[in-house]
Amino acid sequence: MKILHTGVFTLAFVVAVGSLANAGDAPKIGGGASIDVSIGKGGVINAGNVEGGTASIKQSIGSVISGDVSGTLKTSVKIGEAGVVNAGNVGGGKATICQSIGTVGSDCGS
Repeated sequence: MKILHTGVFTLAFVVAVGSLANAGDAPKIGGGASIDVSIGKGGVINAGNVEGGTASIKQSIGSVISGDVSGTLKTSVKIGEAGVVNAGNVGGGKATICQSIGTVGSDCGS
C-alpha cells in the first residue's frame, strides 16, 4: 500500500524536525511544496467511541493548518477503498485526540 509519495515523506520529515527544534513556531517552507496523500485499501483511525466526560478530537488530512509556503502549494488527497475515522471508543474521563495526515503545521497544541 502506497500511503505517501517519497517527496511528501521528505517534506513531512523536514517539517517534523523543524517543529521539534522550534515547537510552537509555525513551519516556514521556502519554495514550493506538494502534499500528496493516497490511502488505498488501508484505513486511518484516530480514536474510538467517546462516552461521557470531555473530548477534544481533531483530524486533518492533506491540508495547511498553519505556516508559510512561499511558493506554489499543491495538495492531493486520494482515498480508495479505505476509511478515515477520527473518533471511536474512549470511555469516560477526558480525551484529547489529534490526527494529521499530509499536513503543514498543526493545531494539536501541546
